[in-house]
Amino acid sequence: MAAAITKQIRDERNGVLDVLINNAGTFSSWFMTTDEGFELQLAVNHLAPFLLTHQLMPLLMAAPAGRVISVSSGSHYGTIMYWKDLQLRKHYNSLWAYKQSKLANVLFIAELDRRFATTNFNLRAFAADPGLVNTEIGLKNTTGLARWVWQKRRRKGRRPEDAAATSIFLASDPAVQKSDAIYWKDCKPTPPSRYVRKADARQRLWILSEKMCGIKYADYGLGS
Repeated sequence: MAAAITKQIRDERNGVLDVLINNAGTFSSWFMTTDEGFELQLAVNHLAPFLLTHQLMPLLMAAPAGRVISVSSGSHYGTIMYWKDLQLRKHYNSLWAYKQSKLANVLFIAELDRRFATTNFNLRAFAADPGLVNTEIGLKNTTGLARWVWQKRRRKGRRPEDAAATSIFLASDPAVQKSDAIYWKDCKPTPPSRYVRKADARQRLWILSEKMCGIKYADYGLGS
């Protein structure tokens, strides 16, 4: 699928992509895997954008000021990466899996932006926090209490079109390209969790993600 999407975008954009917004996401109350055998939330929320970004890198590098934006969540605060059981196969907890996948989004963006800075390309990477959004993400692949809780909670959320404001800002404001911040909420820079500062965690996730996706960012000069 990533290859098909890459070809479509390459053809439509004449080989140049100014902005990539990774916004797809999912939630699952029970343990589910993809056809490749990866835990669903980790695969959709993290591995898929990690792979797609790699596939589209030549198009982003062809842009005068390329940007990669991943939609994360405040759920990334107060959690860790479960290195000993990254896919939570032994002790699956839907909320742990979701929070970990959102932390993975920010770790990926932080490491990608750092690696961009080592190249001669004018590229940046940002994470957008949309806040609580009134969507159906908590109604799919859920049952019972989890579904009921989300039905109640979503009523306090923003409309999707309002929640998209930060992503649109990051994609369009010229000044953002020179900002030192990588995590943004309400169109303002916001400190990510302390865990994101861990260089070893960022690099460990990067290496594991490359292995799971069967790719190497070193193909584009982003190896370290």
